Amino acid sequence: MDRAIHAVLDEGLRMRGTQRDLFGVQGLAKHRRNVFGRAGAPCPRCTTPVSHQRIGARNTYWCASCQPLTSAPEVPAQSTLL
Repeated sequence: MDRAIHAVLDEGLRMRGTQRDLFGVQGLAKHRRNVFGRAGAPCPRCTTPVSHQRIGARNTYWCASCQPLTSAPEVPAQSTLL
């Protein structure tokens, strides 16, 4: 699994991601967006409707069947500088 994650990330970097960069150049990896922006549409793998949640200022999309919720690692609270 670790190799698969690295392979996907490496491909995304080589293709310059999916968004425009600071110079306005569009990334070429849009074809890899399997669920992004497809809330309610069927998952391409299992046909479960794609879930969506806004977290902070970001949109998050996932398949509840293929990507089930597991216990997340504890994130330390941010400290504030005085």
